[in-house]
Amino acid sequence: MNERDETMGDLNWIDERVLDYASDDYEDLERVYLGLCLEFNPERYNESDPSSFYWRRNNDAPTLEEVADSMLKMIAAGMLAGRTSDGEHVSRETLDATAVWRGWFKITESGKAALEQTSASQ
Repeated sequence: MNERDETMGDLNWIDERVLDYASDDYEDLERVYLGLCLEFNPERYNESDPSSFYWRRNNDAPTLEEVADSMLKMIAAGMLAGRTSDGEHVSRETLDATAVWRGWFKITESGKAALEQTSASQ
């Protein structure tokens, strides 16, 4: 078993959600965090006013620290890669812990494989 295989088996629920959220587009920490922490609440929804819904905090929401740590873990494992706003490439080879605060990230082929493996085992 290689290092990548060992890492894929270590995904927790936050890691899975981070990878899933970054699977279709580049995302920054703020968007991932909000996407994982807020849920649509239709309680006050009125069909005649599409903006009548609101977002509320999900009861199972991870903390910002947990999301940032998960993103760093996924970058270090080669499952997320991206660029900072100044064009610097961010991958496990160039990982700087501050990059998660400055970058936009998307799932890699390795991350897709890990997510598929996790989904298949559930």
